[in-house]
Order: sequence, then C-alpha cells, then structure tokens
Amino acid sequence: MTRLAYLFEAKGVQRYILSGGRLLDIAGGSELLASAIRPDGGDLLDACLAVAGFQPDFSRRAGGVFMLHIDGKDRDSFDRFRAVWTLAFSLRMPGLEFAEALAEADTDLAARDRCYRPLSDNGARLLHLSAARENTAAALLSVAGPFAERAPRSGMPALDVLDDEPVDESTRARRKAARSQQGPGRWPAADILLNDDQKKSYVWPVEMDADEASDRNYAFPFNGREPEWIGLVHADVSGLGETFNALTNATTDRGDAIEASRQLSDAIEQAIVEALRAAAAILLENAQPDRFGNSGDDKIIPARPVLVGGDDLTLIVRGDLALGFAERFLEAFEQLSAKRLKTLADTLKIPQIDRTLSACAGVVFAKSRQPFHQLLGLSESLCSHAKKVVKAGLADGETPASALAFHRITTSHIDADYADIIERELRAGKRLLTAQPYRVGSIKPRGAVATFADLQGLSQSLKSGQLGRGSLREIRTLVHNREADAQRIYARWRQIGHRRHTKSLDNFSKALETVLVSVDADLPFGGEKAGRLKDATPLFDAMDMEAVE
Repeated sequence: MTRLAYLFEAKGVQRYILSGGRLLDIAGGSELLASAIRPDGGDLLDACLAVAGFQPDFSRRAGGVFMLHIDGKDRDSFDRFRAVWTLAFSLRMPGLEFAEALAEADTDLAARDRCYRPLSDNGARLLHLSAARENTAAALLSVAGPFAERAPRSGMPALDVLDDEPVDESTRARRKAARSQQGPGRWPAADILLNDDQKKSYVWPVEMDADEASDRNYAFPFNGREPEWIGLVHADVSGLGETFNALTNATTDRGDAIEASRQLSDAIEQAIVEALRAAAAILLENAQPDRFGNSGDDKIIPARPVLVGGDDLTLIVRGDLALGFAERFLEAFEQLSAKRLKTLADTLKIPQIDRTLSACAGVVFAKSRQPFHQLLGLSESLCSHAKKVVKAGLADGETPASALAFHRITTSHIDADYADIIERELRAGKRLLTAQPYRVGSIKPRGAVATFADLQGLSQSLKSGQLGRGSLREIRTLVHNREADAQRIYARWRQIGHRRHTKSLDNFSKALETVLVSVDADLPFGGEKAGRLKDATPLFDAMDMEAVE
C-alpha cells in the first residue's frame, strides 16, 4: 500500500503581517491568516476541500501550516484540491510566501518524515509538484512601470486608494479584511485570547495613533506617560521535536500513529491558548474605556495579537505590561502543557509523552511610532538567545528552563541580531552591561541564570528607595572606556547612599547579590563566584524595566 503525505507551510508570516506598519493592517493580516487555516475547521481550507470533493486525514492543522495524508490511488483528487487551494490561498494573501512538499512511502509515518526531512533514508521518496518551488510567492505582486505611483508605506506599486492613502496589493487585501470584520472591536483571530463572557466586555485596538481613531477603530490605550512604549513579544515553544519523536517511536507499530500525532498537536495548541488566556488577565486588568463613548461598557485591551497559532506567537503589548504578560504566559504554559500531555499520555497509553514543555520569549521595547516589522528580527533573536543559554549543558531529552530576554531600543539603528547588539552596545572590555536572559517557571537550568523574580526585586529596590539614578546612568557610559572613573563614581554613590538612605542601599545591595550571588567590590558586576554572570550586571536591565513603565 502506498501512502502520500502533503505539507503546506506559509513562510515569514509575522513579517508579512507586520510589514504594513499600520495597526489596522496588522489586524487585517492576522484575520486573513486565521481564516485560511484553523485547527477546528470552518476556514478557507475547508471550502477548498469541499469544492474539490476531497476528504484527507490531517496530522497537523494550525498557524498557517497543515499536513494531510491520503492513499496513493487518490493522487488525482489531491491534484484537483491542490490546484484550487494554492489559487485560493494566493488570492486571499497576495505576497505571502509558502513552501510545499509531497512524499510517498509504505506508511503515513515514513511519508510524513520524508516531507520534514527530504534527505532521510527512511524509504520514502519526495515527489514532484508541478509549478511548485521552495518559498513560492502567493500571487506574485504587480510590477511597477516607470510612471506608476507607489504606496508610501511599502514602496510597492499602488493599486488602490483606501483611507485617502495609495496602497499596494498586499496592503489592500489586509486593509479590506480589517474593514470587513463582523463588528467594532470583534476580531476572531485575536478573540482566541478571550472567553465568551470577556468577548462581551472587551474590544481590541486597531489604531496606534489616537488621531486616526473613531467610534469603530479604537485607539491603542496607553497609560498617559511619555514616551509611549510598546513591547513586541515573541515566544517559541521548546522541546517539541523530542516530544513528537517520543510519540513516533511509541506508535511506529500501531495503527493510530497519525491520529495520535494530530491529538498531540491539538493538545499543545490548547495548552498555548489556555496559557495566553491566563496571561491576558494582566491585559484585561489594564483595559481602558473607549474615549468616544460609543461602545457601551466595553473596554479597550492594551495589546494586539499578531500571530497566536502554531508553536510560536507574536503580540504587540503596551510597554509597561509586556514583561508581565510574557512571564505569566511562560509560567502558565509550563503548568498547562504538563497537564495536557499527562491526560493525552493516559488516553493513548503512551507514557513517553508524559512530560512538561517549556518556552522562551524575546521582548523588544520601542516607541510606539517605530515600524513594527523592524522589531521582529530582534525579538526572534532575543528568544533564540534565551533558548541557547538555558539549553547549555543539558542532556538529550532534558527539558530546558523557560526564560525571557528583552532589549530597549535607544538608538536610531535597529539590529536584528542580539549578538551584534551585545558587541556594539552592551560589552565594555571584559564587562557585560546585561545579565540576559532571566529564568521563569519551575524548571532550573544547569548554568547560572538569574530569575526574573530576582530582577523584579532589584528593580523594586530602586523604585521604592531614595537612591539617585543619575550616577548609575553615568556609570553605564563611563564603564566603556573610563572604568577608573566609573569605580570612583560608584564608590561615591554608595557612600552617599549609606549616609543618607542606609535602608534603601541595604535593600539594593541584597537584591543585587540575590541576582548575581557574588558581586564585584568596585562595580555592580558579577564577582568570581557568579559563574556565567561573572563581569555581567543586571542593574541596567532593571533600569530599562523602570524606563518603560
């Protein structure tokens, strides 16, 4: 018996959604993607299946990705479906790239593995797909002639004028999707963070600039402080590969391998959604009334989901809430993934998947008028940095800790690689002006990784005390090339603090030592016994936290 597996994956989804720059277009892009592929159906994919009269089995279906499985004799039906699907997807989201793979083997598992690992030697064969290539652009965008007007936000040829603004083909699709929503503040892709009762009382913003807001397009509710900071939060689940491999090894000789894989995907998706709803509590607590007074008792949520499907997620959150949101999500996901996987392991009688999953997050703080797409690469790099640190020294199959890393943009140049930022901005000789990342949750890493709770304690010691910040900011500058002067100023700062605000200085010293374990005598950096944090400091991370609140 020959089995076929087909993998479809949208590429660069977050960048596509964020590329317009306007929050309204981001909202429309999120809705477009969610309407194309949903875990529970009722989407564009279902419509294409119905048109083609095609009924495959699915092992994965969420976040712009799906994998289907059919018998080899149904290849003609598949070809009809694929012709309809790729056309419909291209028209729905012009400019979004996607990749495809089709493989055959004697079993569904082998065909699936061939789609994911084309060079594996599992006996499967990657088949030819007509008119397909890696990273195929969905409906190639229009080419501009020499006299064509261009859209100011993207530089692409303008095909329409919406809201008195020339827009390109991709922006037009997203803008129209945003305009066609079922009612003010109601966005199915974003509403996944809310339960049914909350949907009756809370709405989502679609304009970052209050001057562009209306009784239908709610403005982002800032906290009234200047400057207006936003945090782009990107989180990614760890340990998925090991979990699916454990499932595969346990079901190789069973007839329910693909169904078990689908159930595992669904369980992880449910854990992510439940964790997001738990984290959303901090957003709802800080929601604000509509300033136009046209939404009854509705309150505007200080956030905007960008992508919340699949194994990673991206959201725009008000700056003072971003780290708290990320912390709550990471903590809740650890707990909920353990609960969901235990239930599934008991149901399937596969104890190998009874485990706890973790996740890491990267948060970029920028002023609200900063183009969002410029922040995405850095948020992903911060997330990767956190993953790399907590995975160091782990044995195969060992679950890494959850952690978050963040960076506040203070320069005109935004680098997408956090390693470059470390070398250019955060390294001063042997000194490192950060202690990123910070651990969250109950899983402990092998190396020295400070907890986020300890960083919050350090930040609180600065806020609640009466210690001056000016000298600390001066030290941040001087340590790059005048360390002796930095040491002198720090000694003087501590001397004044001890004389005038002894209790505040003691609280600060204890909080600093809690983070670093061992503190250098001359400057607030890790000492000889601080492990990975030797010559690193959390002090300026704590000050950055305070700056965005």
